[in-house]
Amino acid sequence: MRQRLLITARSIAAGWAALLLIAWLVERPLLSLAGLWIGEDWLATLRPLLDCATLSATGWMVGRVSRWRSNQPPRIFQILVFAVSLLFFNFGQLLTLNGLWLLRVALDTLGNLRYLEGLVTSVATQAILLGSLIVGWMWSRPTELRPLSLAAGEKQER
Repeated sequence: MRQRLLITARSIAAGWAALLLIAWLVERPLLSLAGLWIGEDWLATLRPLLDCATLSATGWMVGRVSRWRSNQPPRIFQILVFAVSLLFFNFGQLLTLNGLWLLRVALDTLGNLRYLEGLVTSVATQAILLGSLIVGWMWSRPTELRPLSLAAGEKQER
């Protein structure tokens, strides 16, 4: 039990470090260069795509660190705890992911239905971003290595 808690803490710390480093050192310079190259009008489209790539890379890192043996697949518990930890922060201009804003729009929608369109858009955006985190985690799973066979697909007789 203690080892699992340590693995979870290690994977969350590595995930936060990877997320902040990738967002600051890769995504922000790419957005600046893209603004010069393709124009500022396309940055609103490019930013969520780069956020998905950043979260996928972070999910991959959490999955790699959450294994306690090299051949064991990572457990989904670590990535879910990491995803929940992301929802409580407002990243501002760093990432589009914002669980607090989603909660605020949901509460506003309960008071007035004119916010329903914003709620649907926010839920879809957050679901895609968190889905890319899960996809990155899934890519970190070890692949099965099967030995090559010259008689692939044929039944071998003994």
